Amino acid sequence: MSTLQGRVYLATYEGNVLEVRVGPEPRLVPVVMDQPFKDSIDSNVISYLVPADNHRHRGMLLVRHYRSLDHLSLAEQRKMKHMKKMDVIRVETNYRNNQWHLIEVLQVDLARERLVPVEDIGRHRALFVGDLACFCLSTD
Repeated sequence: MSTLQGRVYLATYEGNVLEVRVGPEPRLVPVVMDQPFKDSIDSNVISYLVPADNHRHRGMLLVRHYRSLDHLSLAEQRKMKHMKKMDVIRVETNYRNNQWHLIEVLQVDLARERLVPVEDIGRHRALFVGDLACFCLSTD
């Protein structure tokens, strides 16, 4: 969950963004529908909403934490592993069980109801992603 301008938003596991409205009747209102809803929870991906407040990004970031590369085709998996070797992308490796963890960061564009990939989160910013929480803060 994240708040922005007095409103409360949450992300589904897949990465859709919903607004929590309490009146006149409590309900969840779809804001950004980037991924199809699934009947079962996909344990491969967890999506987080994170406030982004710096000179580059205002509003919210959506962070998708993939626990494996299983959602990619075999060709895409090979490409990701090759790019990691070339240090083109940052893919975390859990050395205990040698699993890949891909992290995707997107800007939530509420006005256009879409997600926009970001190259970086801005200077002097750090993003911490875990199994239970994700947060972004200034390093100053």
